[in-house]
Amino acid sequence: QSQYRIMFGCLNCCSWTGAGPILLSFSYVLYVILIEYLVPVDCLDEPCNSEGLDNSILGWATDYFIAILITGFGLDLCCKTKRFCCRTVQGTEGDATCPSVCPAVLSLWFMGAAYVFGGLGHSVYTNSGFDDNAGQQGFYISWAVSFTFMTLSVEETYRFVRSVMAPMTSSSSRCCRRTGLFLNISLVLVIAAWIATAGGYVWCATNEDLHVEGPIDSVPPGGGDDNDNIDGEDNDSFVLEQCLQVAAPAEITWYVCFSLFWIPAGMILRSTILEKQQQQVGGRQLSVFGFPVAWAAIWVSVIPWTFGIMIIVYSGIAAVATGQEATQVYEDIYGAVIYHYGMLLGYFFFHNIVLSLTSREDGEGNQPGNGTDVSNKQKRTERHSKTLEEDSC
Repeated sequence: QSQYRIMFGCLNCCSWTGAGPILLSFSYVLYVILIEYLVPVDCLDEPCNSEGLDNSILGWATDYFIAILITGFGLDLCCKTKRFCCRTVQGTEGDATCPSVCPAVLSLWFMGAAYVFGGLGHSVYTNSGFDDNAGQQGFYISWAVSFTFMTLSVEETYRFVRSVMAPMTSSSSRCCRRTGLFLNISLVLVIAAWIATAGGYVWCATNEDLHVEGPIDSVPPGGGDDNDNIDGEDNDSFVLEQCLQVAAPAEITWYVCFSLFWIPAGMILRSTILEKQQQQVGGRQLSVFGFPVAWAAIWVSVIPWTFGIMIIVYSGIAAVATGQEATQVYEDIYGAVIYHYGMLLGYFFFHNIVLSLTSREDGEGNQPGNGTDVSNKQKRTERHSKTLEEDSC
């Protein structure tokens, strides 16, 4: 717990200034600048990006950075709410609810684990075989495991969103329930894309003819002898291995489905927050780390499509349009840095939303000095109601 307090101490100190997201962004930018200008090489295995994958140090270093912080967000929820797996309590209309924080914590931990394996794929097992049908078995395994953890994270996010949607009672909230169908469909699409992606990479992992030992191989782009490309020149007749033909488009589809999922999820979370503000905290604005959580719910839907995970898709489209290599375009625009920042900020906002909806202190946002002012009488009343709620929990 002492390590946890050190990690989040600065954010807590800056809550009253509204500087939580700003401090997080500043820390990330400073980390990126230090890596960019202090590390003497761009990648560990040169030539960089020569095996169909971004293996830049800046890319995998930010993988591990956001993995640590996103996992820390989950620990923060455990420590602040002090009830990791409290069951959901449903009362009568207007009563307080006690949604379980467990799915949200697991969602953050699963996403953190996904980026650990993603970092392995970008730093240790960097030979993908996308350009020559010769890749490392470790890459295919790490990629399949990474997408499995990301899909588990989405499924746990779905569980949390459904749990907070169930107790909603106002007419506006009931209207927002219609997005539940969109949420269900998007989850099914994410799972279907995961089956194809993970299945394709597992297939590649079992295909011994595809495997090479090191991160850099001697097979030229275009596939080598099997494609009459002995001289190392580009071969227009190059045909990608069937397992990679399945995995590559499925991976892109997964990114799109993931972004689609956050549209209804953000709408439902925002509706729940607005209802809690109106019915449980007297219309006061809930904020965590100095940022209004109603706005955070909007950002979790917007980030994936702007500077989040869709950056990977956009760089691929730009590569096709310009005739360049996708990995080169991705590196030139600092795609990994931008998209990792989007994921970090998005899950920071998700953490804030969960905290506001599950914390016994109304998501920290009702504490003095954090954008609200609660009288002593109100505090005593809320403390009494919280005691009753905790007994039921």
